[in-house]
Amino acid sequence: QARECVLLGTYIFDHDETGLTFVKALAAASARGVEVKVIVDGMGEWMGLRRIGKALRAHNIPFTRFNPITLIPPALNINLRSHRKVLVIDHLYAFTGGSNIGDRHLADNTDNAHRVQDIHFRLQGRVVDELEWAFRRDWHYCKGTVKLPPFKHHNLNRPDSAIWSRMILDGPNKSLDRLSDLMLGVISAAKERVWIMTPYFIPTPDLLGAIVAAHLRGVDVQILLPGENNIKPAHWASRNILRFVLEKDIYIGYQEPPFIHSKILLVDDQYALIGSANMDPRSLRLNYELGVELFDKALNQQLSEYFIKRR
Repeated sequence: QARECVLLGTYIFDHDETGLTFVKALAAASARGVEVKVIVDGMGEWMGLRRIGKALRAHNIPFTRFNPITLIPPALNINLRSHRKVLVIDHLYAFTGGSNIGDRHLADNTDNAHRVQDIHFRLQGRVVDELEWAFRRDWHYCKGTVKLPPFKHHNLNRPDSAIWSRMILDGPNKSLDRLSDLMLGVISAAKERVWIMTPYFIPTPDLLGAIVAAHLRGVDVQILLPGENNIKPAHWASRNILRFVLEKDIYIGYQEPPFIHSKILLVDDQYALIGSANMDPRSLRLNYELGVELFDKALNQQLSEYFIKRR
């Protein structure tokens, strides 16, 4: 239904039925005269047997690859990836969270043994401008244009808004360690609870220390992980850390399959951190990530209920 713009950035964009459905919708929007731009991570695009870029190009959809993998000139690094998930529609709606694009993210398809369950969010208000600005800055970087065009805001910053929010960009550039420092700060400030849901739990020593310190001062600390992880090395590394956490008598729960890819950090009764980042060194040190802070008691309660159901 887009009439003005569709800006889509994702880590994985599979060349399958779901991915091609998105391509068809993007092509139809472009044919209506909508501004369409797509950013696909240069490494994430190789997660499938066929790359989605060929289908995008065949439908004349403007797209670019973030740090593409190339032989000439040689660029074969598997690090410095864009793990961000952003979709902006008509400057009014923005989507972000953990979901990639592909059949594997159809959680209700019980015939797929490798399906993924995730949580994604639709945002409105001034934060949409923040996500659009982040996308356009990434597009500018990928295209290598000399000058970033001036950005026009489309949404008002309303002091009477029910939910306050703030976007946090993180990456191996001048934004290095922003999300790690943010998590460290909010966990250290927690007074009642710290609930963590993440698919990969390999916290840095300072984050692990903050989690243990919160527990020792009486904060309700709970960590929910997938019962079956899709990356064995990450699973083994996490298990090594969990022994130390369990010795501190901190609650750790395993969620039943399918694989849970959700990322949520809940602190006390009014704070939530959502977005694309996992609690591991790859997300917090090597990847380009995007998080959104949400300040609201009612929304925190909704996410808490989701957390409890998965526990």
